[in-house]
Amino acid sequence: SAPILWDGIQVTRVKSFHPGYGGYGTIISPALLSYLTREVSEYDLVHLHGAWNMFNVTAAVVARLHKVPYVVQLHNTFPIRLQRIVPKRIFHFLVRVPWFNGAAAIIAFTPDERKEYLHSRPQDKDKTYIVPATMPAVDIPERGRFRRQWDILEDESLILYLGRLHGGKGLAHLIEAMSRVK
Repeated sequence: SAPILWDGIQVTRVKSFHPGYGGYGTIISPALLSYLTREVSEYDLVHLHGAWNMFNVTAAVVARLHKVPYVVQLHNTFPIRLQRIVPKRIFHFLVRVPWFNGAAAIIAFTPDERKEYLHSRPQDKDKTYIVPATMPAVDIPERGRFRRQWDILEDESLILYLGRLHGGKGLAHLIEAMSRVK
């Protein structure tokens, strides 16, 4: 589709489809391949987010073909988690190893995320950096305003969670634990 301006940034949306198995990583987009093949040679850098999806693999392959460097921002997605281990191991060795080998840099949010990544890939020590997540400055409302607005008593617990809702995040455990807290 035609590029649009979103908060002053040019954004191009591409169509994709999900073949009905797996998760986010199985979304496929021939339109992305077409777009990247036409446009990526004009880029100075390709910045990829996450380590388990075909969008990033497609972008990395096309970037390498056009000799455009790419960086991978982990977002705590590097480890092979407990779900679908066998397909993930196959994907890891056939796809992710060459993909990470070709990356110009790897970005971790925290020292722990960097350490976890380097445990599996110590050869990437000199190209793995910590870039903390940042938020724009905001005015913080006076203490107690949220509780008053929503009629929440002072002795009731509140939890703030910022993140994607997913079973692997352990929110069910948090909710269960909080239900037991007096």
